[in-house]
Amino acid sequence: MTIALSRLNLSGTTPALANFYPILSNYIHDPSGSALKAAQDIYDIFNSESEINEETPAPGYLWEILFWFIKQIPSNDHRQDRLVKLVSEIRNIPALSNNNACRWDSKDLCHTSWADLPSFYAVWSDHERQAPSSRLLAKRDPRIITNQPQAPTAGTWGGLPLTGIEWANLHAFLARLHAATDFRDLELRGMFALLDALEDDSPPQLADDLILAAAHWITYAGKKLKDHQIIYPPSERDDQIKRSPSSRGALYTGPPGFCGERWTFWRTRFRILAEWGELEEGTREVAARAVEEMEVLDQGQARERLAKVRSALQTR
Repeated sequence: MTIALSRLNLSGTTPALANFYPILSNYIHDPSGSALKAAQDIYDIFNSESEINEETPAPGYLWEILFWFIKQIPSNDHRQDRLVKLVSEIRNIPALSNNNACRWDSKDLCHTSWADLPSFYAVWSDHERQAPSSRLLAKRDPRIITNQPQAPTAGTWGGLPLTGIEWANLHAFLARLHAATDFRDLELRGMFALLDALEDDSPPQLADDLILAAAHWITYAGKKLKDHQIIYPPSERDDQIKRSPSSRGALYTGPPGFCGERWTFWRTRFRILAEWGELEEGTREVAARAVEEMEVLDQGQARERLAKVRSALQTR
């Protein structure tokens, strides 16, 4: 059964944005819709004028509306995959001389093409402020919560706190995007989700909200995370903020970054949480399933290593 999505109130928006929203909506609701055509239509709206003016939408609006749709779409819904295809097509559009969206970023960064997904992470950070994990961030470093939103579009499309399910749906999309593309730094968002859910002691209600998002990274991008082996230089401040490559939670004392020791720690924590009686039954089931998926990935890696050893022996 396909979940119906609510409509967005576009009253008072610019004509460009009033045309922009239906492109996404029609693409999501039409299984035969072309991702390439939708991406080109979006691109044309951003570049309808030769120069940036008050009618030119900032690129953040694209991600605000996209995330608004995604938070409503269950993790196992085929429309999540369709939106990954759309973002992949947007990244493939080459830059032109009047590429307004790529020149205009909330941090005044210069982007050479849509491959950089201008303002994507700024809008994601603004959503993180509304996520269940925002309670953890506020305790770690008040500057993360009290500074101004990073995207000029923040709050335009709602700004209401995200539920645990909505936050998990967004992470399912990010994990799918990470598995399907080479877009930079997505693995760090996966690490932060796993850190929040597994590397700190959280009360049951908060843990219920965080574990599902973390488990989606194992389901949809587990192999890529496991294969990504990199250790980052540690920093005491990074452990306090929990939002940099070398961040770690209080319960994890191993090397910062991605490594076998951390993977094993995450698996162990999922197993412990799967047996924690104070969590919702659905949360415990999700944690147990994450353990099973991680064990399957471990077995697959072991088989690959054995095959390589046998191949090497045969060539001697």
